[in-house]
Amino acid sequence: MAELEAQLTGPGGFFEVGRETVRGEQMAVFTNRLRSLREALEASTAFGDRDYVVFADRDLRRVLSHEEHRRAVASTARVLHEAFGVRAGDRVAILAANCPEWIVSFWAAVSLGAIAVGLNGWWVGDEIRYGIADSDPKVLIVDRKRLARLDGDDPGVPTIVIEEDFERIWHAHPDAELPTVVIDEDDPALILYTSGTTGRPKGAVNTHRNVLGAIGMSFFHGARNAMLHPSPPDAPPVCQLVTYPLFHVSGLHMGAIAFMLSGTRSVWTLGRFDPEVVMQLIQSEGITGWSYTVTMLHRVINHPNLGDYDLTGLRNGGGGGSAFSPALLEKARIAIPNLRGAMGVGYGQTECAALATVNAGEELVAFPESAGRPLPTVRRCRAATPAVESPRPWRPSTASSHRLPLCGAPSPRRERCARRTRRGARRGPGACRCAGAVRGSGPANRAPGPDRRAHPDQHRREQDRRIGGRPGHEQEPDQGNADTDGQGIGLGA
Repeated sequence: MAELEAQLTGPGGFFEVGRETVRGEQMAVFTNRLRSLREALEASTAFGDRDYVVFADRDLRRVLSHEEHRRAVASTARVLHEAFGVRAGDRVAILAANCPEWIVSFWAAVSLGAIAVGLNGWWVGDEIRYGIADSDPKVLIVDRKRLARLDGDDPGVPTIVIEEDFERIWHAHPDAELPTVVIDEDDPALILYTSGTTGRPKGAVNTHRNVLGAIGMSFFHGARNAMLHPSPPDAPPVCQLVTYPLFHVSGLHMGAIAFMLSGTRSVWTLGRFDPEVVMQLIQSEGITGWSYTVTMLHRVINHPNLGDYDLTGLRNGGGGGSAFSPALLEKARIAIPNLRGAMGVGYGQTECAALATVNAGEELVAFPESAGRPLPTVRRCRAATPAVESPRPWRPSTASSHRLPLCGAPSPRRERCARRTRRGARRGPGACRCAGAVRGSGPANRAPGPDRRAHPDQHRREQDRRIGGRPGHEQEPDQGNADTDGQGIGLGA
């Protein structure tokens, strides 16, 4: 393993790691990297008419190709700039269920050098008002259902209603080119909100460097897996199933962004998480990989109709959000034999742009409760000791001794509070650190709710209501059973 990783990350390797000064601090970085998310979007035009995203459930199927996506983004960006005055550094808030319009709005905002703000689609009225006030967007892009949660109150900012306005915006400028504004890789790119379990949710700011660094780590993991376990020549093309919400790093970073850049066809579920719809899509859409939470996986492998569906095409699986029990992992390997040896779990955090460590394949079988190896450019450190950076070879330890108290982002993060981006203030040099001892898949920061330390029973009830915290419970309408902080990691690519 060490020799393989050195081949990938050493001099001349595709994932060569070097050292650069980033905002005053020496850090490990990928030498071969894109410098902005707009560069990633421009690169994706090479995929032409290949499918980018498919949104599907029992009754609806919407497909967007890479070329259609580029045209829609260019048109939407021009409307945001000309009609709503969006400039570099402004915030564009998005509050909607997973849909093509969410993705197009995100790419339009970051292409302008603006900051896309993914508001939590499960929030209720007072939480939505808080998010809007905290992020202070230039414009709010919202679907009808979430706008209705404001009970007729004016959001206080110019508003684009997806069902009413987006068809016109999408096609307003069919020949528009992508914006050309200068974007620095350390400019803020997006804000996603943490769970707010001990207070109000906090807006975590990710820069272009942060996000693309995380994507690079994900691609490194995929390349390492491909070298260890090459696919047979007749293997079908990769197709990923996404059941995470776009306001979550696993849906946005490891889904919409990573799959666009890699040219991977992705299929997205709509509405409430439905295990039978998941099984139908795996069978009908040629799904080869799926990222899940514990509850999602539990509901699928324990579904009474599991044997009615052909899931043999599924050959990669992974996820996070909370620790996966060894018993659940083993049951999944038995229920879906092609996943044996091809499963993974990841640990990360919204503030660290989603991904820090991965435990996959045979190592997950041997060490099922480990958070895994730190990925290249991740700074790992322990309290009162100097940081040590990957990719120094490191084996997962046993569950009884493994802890990962502190870890660093792919680059120093911006100030966590969304408001600070308006004043140009930034935290001093230093990597983001994930506080607290970690076992398995990381701290369970979840949907907004009470302080779980002070009111554990109330917190547990709130978790069950919001995200189906116990197997079989209903979950919040619209987008999957995923935690809202960044521990659910897409590992199947």
